[in-house]
Amino acid sequence: MKHTLTNSILIQHAPDCSRATGFDLNAKTMFKMVLGQLRLFYQYHRQRQALLKLTDEQLNDIGLTVEQARQEGKKAFWQH
Repeated sequence: MKHTLTNSILIQHAPDCSRATGFDLNAKTMFKMVLGQLRLFYQYHRQRQALLKLTDEQLNDIGLTVEQARQEGKKAFWQH
């Protein structure tokens, strides 16, 4: 086995293993990427729920109208 640095992550692969893209991901790397995306989605959800709970005065303090907050708060977690 030889080691190569791909995308700043050390991965192992067979010497004769090559892909047309030159990009190789192992299961651990893919899991970390998916987990990171799920964390981001959860963060969007939490922030939008908090936005929906703000009072008119608090929204005014951050420069948003009630309608703007409602529109943002009702977005699906995967939208940004």
